[in-house]
Amino acid sequence: MVNNKDALSAIGWGSVKPEKKEERLALRKECFLKPDELKYPVCDKNGNYDCKGIIASKFWADTAETRASRRRERRRRPYSFKKISKKAVKIGRKLGCKKFTRRRRRGGV
Repeated sequence: MVNNKDALSAIGWGSVKPEKKEERLALRKECFLKPDELKYPVCDKNGNYDCKGIIASKFWADTAETRASRRRERRRRPYSFKKISKKAVKIGRKLGCKKFTRRRRRGGV
């Protein structure tokens, strides 16, 4: 089951996201974009996918990528935030979240 399919922002995600370690450990590995570290959750506390969680995870992955690219010393990162961001978009499209569905332009070139 997917919650908040019509959401266009992550407002309200903070009240349903799994914050404590015990809550995160109780969820499936598919509920995280980075499951080995239980980071970037996309499911709520009950284990249901939530489009607001997907939007929030993509936002924080993009923010982390921007910060990492602005660092003075350019060192190799152990993982790519871009991959995490792309994974969020892929899951969002697959689940039918409005934010990630492709929109057609009206008229125009």
